[in-house]
Amino acid sequence: MAVPRTLPARGKSVSARLTNVQPSLLDFIPPTGFGKVAHASRKLREFFLGCGDKEVVVITGAGLSTESGIPDYRSKNGSFSTGHKPMQHGEFVSSEAKRKRYWARSMAGWKPFADAQPNVGHDSLVKMERQGVVSAIITQNVDTLHQKAGSRRVIDLHGRNDIVECLSCKSSVPMSTFQEEMLAPLNPTWATSAAGPGENLNLARGRATLRPDGDAALERDFSDFNVPACPRCKVGILKPAVVFFGDSVPEPRKQEVQGLVSAASGILVAGSSLWTPLPFRLIDAAVKASVPVAILNVGPTRACSRELPVLKIEEQCGAVLEQTASLLSE
Repeated sequence: MAVPRTLPARGKSVSARLTNVQPSLLDFIPPTGFGKVAHASRKLREFFLGCGDKEVVVITGAGLSTESGIPDYRSKNGSFSTGHKPMQHGEFVSSEAKRKRYWARSMAGWKPFADAQPNVGHDSLVKMERQGVVSAIITQNVDTLHQKAGSRRVIDLHGRNDIVECLSCKSSVPMSTFQEEMLAPLNPTWATSAAGPGENLNLARGRATLRPDGDAALERDFSDFNVPACPRCKVGILKPAVVFFGDSVPEPRKQEVQGLVSAASGILVAGSSLWTPLPFRLIDAAVKASVPVAILNVGPTRACSRELPVLKIEEQCGAVLEQTASLLSE
């Protein structure tokens, strides 16, 4: 049975810092840990060495990409703290007005999102893969930063935001093609607000804020925004190739990640609170199978709230992964 992405109850509202916005990066402030990177790196090295001959599978979440300027959902500065309610699958497929709103906000956010670059955490996981200690990456992120960094085996659990697909005929086009050759020509008054190719002044000047899935927080009348139908079948709804909240991870992808986890000698979670159902169930299954689990994340996780026997490291991902990769190469 497919597992839907669901929303947790939102916590206490905290205003995000939104000053000094750059055209291609939101000034998102990543959460910080205890500042004991060297100690954390040694502990993580011990974890890797204790996993034996087989390789470790890494599950990554939004906390890994915050250091690339992409906001997360659940940290104190994350998008949920601003009252953000992400697009629900059912709303998108059933409401033309919701699709207009989504694609208008996507026009404002897609280019800064696409321009984000891998950080030292992504690069360090590539190094670990080449060292033979990491076998695969299962990522909850839709930003393709692992692929940009050079990771060879990446399973995009929640899909990819750089592809647009038709829900009827299943054809697809790159997001850049959709935005620049299909969406922009239909919406010239919206497109003329661009500061450069695909860069929207609303985002660049701080009047819209980037969201974790590549759209932007932009509020106005969307009724005059035009959304094209599928260029192939002429009738299908076009949707980013991501798993919206309320939708389900495709069954073949679910089976693939379950197989990876069951064959792993250890699981490292990097930058995820594990609040979405499937990643948590993967960890729960690993623990029940006596597979060692380490979690590198700032803030509480679902595994910790359920008191699962895991190694919890309270630090930002980048510096710890970088030092751990160096220690493993010695």
